[in-house]
This record gives sequence, C-alpha cells and structure tokens, in this order.
Amino acid sequence: MKNLSTVLNVVLLIAVAVLFFLYFSLKSSLGGGTENSGSDKEQKKLIIDKIDPANLPKGKIAFIDVDSITFGYEYIKDESKTLGARQQAIQSQYESMTMKFQQEYQAYQEMAQAGIASRPEIEKKAAELEQKQKDILGKENQMKALELEVAKKQEEMMKSVNAFIAKFNEQFHYDFILSKISMVNTLSYANPQLDVTSAVLKGLNEEYRLKKEASKKP
Repeated sequence: MKNLSTVLNVVLLIAVAVLFFLYFSLKSSLGGGTENSGSDKEQKKLIIDKIDPANLPKGKIAFIDVDSITFGYEYIKDESKTLGARQQAIQSQYESMTMKFQQEYQAYQEMAQAGIASRPEIEKKAAELEQKQKDILGKENQMKALELEVAKKQEEMMKSVNAFIAKFNEQFHYDFILSKISMVNTLSYANPQLDVTSAVLKGLNEEYRLKKEASKKP
C-alpha cells in the first residue's frame, strides 16, 4: 500500500492519455458517441458556434495535444485536486496508524516476555492490538475504494471529452482527429497548423463552466 500515493498521482496525470486515443473517423466518432439530452445538445451547439472556423485547419485531419488538455481542462484539474487531497489524508492516517501499531506491538512483546504484566493485562492488550489491526485493514480498504473511484472518474473524463469532440466534429467535419501525447510516440510529426487543441480546450472549459454554474442554482 505504500506505493499507492505514487500510483494515484501517476494515474491522475495520465488519466486523459487513456481518453485521448481518439484515432477515429467522422462516422465512427459520431456513431459511437454518448447520448445527450436535448438541453445538453443545445448547450454544446451554442458553445461550438462560438468557435471561429477561420482559426481552424482547412484539411480533413487535425490533432489535439493531450498534455495541454490534461493540464488545461478545468474539470480534470478540479477532480485531481479533490482526489489528491483525499488520497493524501487517507495515506497520512494509514501511515500514522501503522507506525503506532508497530510501536505498541513491540512494547506488548517486550512486556509479555519480561513477565511484568498479569495475564488479564496481556490479554487486554492483545485484544486492543487486534482491533487496531482491523482498523488498519479498514484504512487499506478505503485506499482501494479510492483507486476504484479514480478509475470511475477516468471513465467520466473519457465520456466528457469524447462527447465534446464528436459534437465539435459535427460542426467542422474532420475525417480524423489524432492525439499527440508526449509520453507515447503516437505521432512522429504533427504540422502545427493542424492543431485544434486550443479550440477544443476552450470549448471543454466553457462547457464545464456552464455545468458548474447550473449545478449551483437551486
């Protein structure tokens, strides 16, 4: 469990790398998109309509920079901050409980071997240590549950980005939207003029902002 902190930090940073294997054609992207309510579709259309086609590539192929989306998409930043804080709190509690248990267990062994405590005292201490061991196991289960929550959040991110890009492509009609990822050699070369990252990121953040505002309304 001591490696959970590193695992969670890495998985949060590469969350969108899983999402952005968006190597799809126009037909497949639109055919496999997630369903949206009428209001969601209308909201996305309003956001997309704000994008100036003159600033976008003229070819049938475009790409997005995954690193820029990962560190620029407010939804990912907010969720990473929240999950990171929870992970840090659980990890700190786990380490504190484990250290205290080890100290008390060592003292218990020394007390039992020295014969300076009565049998009832030894049995009482043994029961206390057993309960603390169960508490530590419970904390480990919390950490595992958080890992599952991170995985679920990855799926939500994937749906969010895929749905937006499908709607984006309805407007601008690319045959392919590729992904450029620094940690994975997905593209040997990408013409900067084919980069639609800025437009996609701006749209994603606008959509997220509107959803946050809507969730605050009574």
